[in-house]
Amino acid sequence: MLAPIVQAFWSGLFSAASMPLGTITSRFWQPSGRIVGSLTAFGAGALLSAAVLDLVADAVEEGHIIELVIGSILGSLFFTTVNRFVNQFG
Repeated sequence: MLAPIVQAFWSGLFSAASMPLGTITSRFWQPSGRIVGSLTAFGAGALLSAAVLDLVADAVEEGHIIELVIGSILGSLFFTTVNRFVNQFG
């Protein structure tokens, strides 16, 4: 019973270590805007892919393929429309 709690504690500690490591690193290295943008894009892509894989796996497992396809198409059309609107009038 205690093992999952200990494992969760160490996983959380390991995951949270990036914040102080990033703070210490920023004291010695000031990256350019291009590097910051690249790192941010990588992080956003990794987060998005993890979320999508989790959602798609659940939808496929439960047999909601048609809803998944329709939602994906409508979501991409909505994003494209709003993106164009923001780029033109933003």
